[in-house]
Amino acid sequence: MPERCQYVLVAEVTFVHCGLSCEPSAQVIGEVVAADVHHLAGLALQRIPAHLDPPLQRQSKLSTTSSTGPNNSSANRLDRILELSKRQSGIQLPLAFIRLQRPPRLLGRRPAAPKGTTPLARMLRGGQGGEVRLKLYLTITLLAAHPPFDISRQIASRTWAEMLALPDPEHRGARRVLDAVAWLQENDFLLVERHGGSPPTITLRNASGRGGNYVKPTSPYVTLPIGYWEQQWITALSGTATGLLLVLLELSGGKNRAPAQWVNRERRGEYCLSDDSWTRATKELCEFGLLEVGRVSSGHDLEYTRRRNTYQLNKDRLAGPVPIDVLERRIEERRRASKRKTLCPIASAMPGE
Repeated sequence: MPERCQYVLVAEVTFVHCGLSCEPSAQVIGEVVAADVHHLAGLALQRIPAHLDPPLQRQSKLSTTSSTGPNNSSANRLDRILELSKRQSGIQLPLAFIRLQRPPRLLGRRPAAPKGTTPLARMLRGGQGGEVRLKLYLTITLLAAHPPFDISRQIASRTWAEMLALPDPEHRGARRVLDAVAWLQENDFLLVERHGGSPPTITLRNASGRGGNYVKPTSPYVTLPIGYWEQQWITALSGTATGLLLVLLELSGGKNRAPAQWVNRERRGEYCLSDDSWTRATKELCEFGLLEVGRVSSGHDLEYTRRRNTYQLNKDRLAGPVPIDVLERRIEERRRASKRKTLCPIASAMPGE
């Protein structure tokens, strides 16, 4: 008898033709006879352990397709969020949320390099699970605008998922939101009070993620413009691009700074973003018209001259609509990349091979 194994679906499909009734999420679809696997043409199957994952690890097992982009449901939810927040100019974030702060410089000594990881980088770790965490945290900050910095309205996970334009907001999207809230609570960015079967009450904690009550940032701080929500950029940009957007807002902030800034290796390390994340997010922001990258030479006449990238952020672009043609092209590229990633050889999943 052929060996029987458990498999998990990693492609978004509906098994009508297979006689299986389950939503297209990462759920075990039953025991499949190994010899008959090849009859499930076009499905990517992958062996997983039979035990259930805890909530904070479940995110990686779910289909983590990024946001689907602006739509009527997300527009309606975002309009309501903005109405309730009564904000006109976006949110303010402390510099330490985005960039590691150097200790005070002692007389005659070079300041020590900062250690640790920024709250922003911590949130983004974990793939597209990090995207939901960051966007959810930013939106809760938008909504919890006044003391005691909580959300008195009990907002359902499905509603948050619709606002973020997550696929399948009723089921998979809602679970991704629940996992994000659980992570933010465990890492002390939120205080969550649950009420039986009702949505929880959420209160902001200190943006450092080290505990303590939330404190409004004092100058200098970084402002994320209201257009990020009004024009639905939150549903179009990836989590990594949103993170780099915050980094570049910090980099270009201040009254006396030139529009185009370059970043040395030391400064770049203070943002705690990997080279790969920086490169991918730069490409994405450029495609959306939010960023212009140039080149500049640094060094004096007789010294070694180095060519560096300069970054000029087009903040005013956030006040305009998302370019749909760019978004559709990026979604298609992401879909193809995901398909290549999941279509692994079936033989690799077979035992003993």
